Amino acid sequence: EKEKDSGFMGRFLGANPKNASIHVALIICIILLIFCLVDLVHSYHSKGTISAQIWDHVFPVVSLSLGYIFGKGESK
Repeated sequence: EKEKDSGFMGRFLGANPKNASIHVALIICIILLIFCLVDLVHSYHSKGTISAQIWDHVFPVVSLSLGYIFGKGESK
């Protein structure tokens, strides 16, 4: 019943409210990686070289988010 009411993202990620913070971290990772991919393609087509400046700022955020996603444990 919850998955019917939660829409597309609920069907994709699930409708458990306990996992909301993990879902937000996953969505941030996906958006940042898409942004980096667009920047990579744009810099290659406009300059003919690949600029790595954005990667220096995005990789720490992505690795922090992935660490949160996979390191999130059950507290007893």
